[in-house]
Amino acid sequence: MSRYPVVVVVVAAVLLALALPAHAENWADNPDYADHAGFARSRAVCDQLRAVALPAGNRADRRKQGGMDGCDSEALYYGIGMPADPEAAFRCAQLEDGGDMFGGDMMLATIYANGRGAPRDLDKAIAIACRTGWAPAEFDGRVSDLDDYRQQGDGPADFHWCDAATSGYMSGFCASHDARIAAARRMAGFQAFAARWNQGEAKARLEALITAAENFTQARGVEIDQTGTLRGAFVVMAEEEVRALLHQDLQAVAEFKPSLALALADRDADAELNRVYKRVMAFRFDVLAGSPTHDGIRKVQRAWLKYRDAWGDFVRTAAPEVSPQAMANLQTRHRIKQLRGVLHED
Repeated sequence: MSRYPVVVVVVAAVLLALALPAHAENWADNPDYADHAGFARSRAVCDQLRAVALPAGNRADRRKQGGMDGCDSEALYYGIGMPADPEAAFRCAQLEDGGDMFGGDMMLATIYANGRGAPRDLDKAIAIACRTGWAPAEFDGRVSDLDDYRQQGDGPADFHWCDAATSGYMSGFCASHDARIAAARRMAGFQAFAARWNQGEAKARLEALITAAENFTQARGVEIDQTGTLRGAFVVMAEEEVRALLHQDLQAVAEFKPSLALALADRDADAELNRVYKRVMAFRFDVLAGSPTHDGIRKVQRAWLKYRDAWGDFVRTAAPEVSPQAMANLQTRHRIKQLRGVLHED
């Protein structure tokens, strides 16, 4: 069952491999925006705080030498798969590579801004934000928001690095961050499902269902429009949708929810799926790199058919009170919605 959070980490690793350098010069020193009136305030704030004492921005990973080998400040701070421990997150963040996504300086700024894990110090939070980022609007928005908190004195302790995300690049990482948190929350549910169906054929069918779900999840990326700057975020969101629905539907089976009876009465799901699928196959997608293709969607559909059939095999063995047809109808309705999204009808 642990493959779910691992997949999110893999997505983030792929994004990181495409990363631009996380650390820029001080935002106040960027000559390209020296005459941009809209950025004047944030640049002035960064200029005023350039002497604030901080850990080196381009520091290497020092966790092992610091006695916190393998620590993860993001997981420690947000309580991802473990109890939240902001103080340990603070110690860890100081030892992580300064440019780690949701580690290093990002977490230090968050901790200083919110006063959870270390005394609140908005000067330090802003000074870190002045040197960490990509898009000009992100520098400006993040610094301005933190400066607003500083001027308010005891402002809200809910600063989040993603609040100022404007670039597709950062939005992809934010989507992975949210997905990691959601996956950790679902893990308790998946562990309960594994404990419930933990013997013989039921166990084997549950494992086969999860494998089919992950295969379908990984296939979905090619039917998502990846021509824009938000492509990373959109792919992560599409993958997370499948995992969330898997958890939701397993819960429905475990509790034999009324939604299953309603799904059994659905007589039109297959016909509607055929109509929508034909429209998708007739749709003229852009020829730009990253656009969905009909061949790609056919591959996704084949993966989905295996996933749908795995649901039937699972309920026949593990939950005979649930009609396989009801589950097929339910999965078909999920798929219809996904295909409509390909047509931008969602």
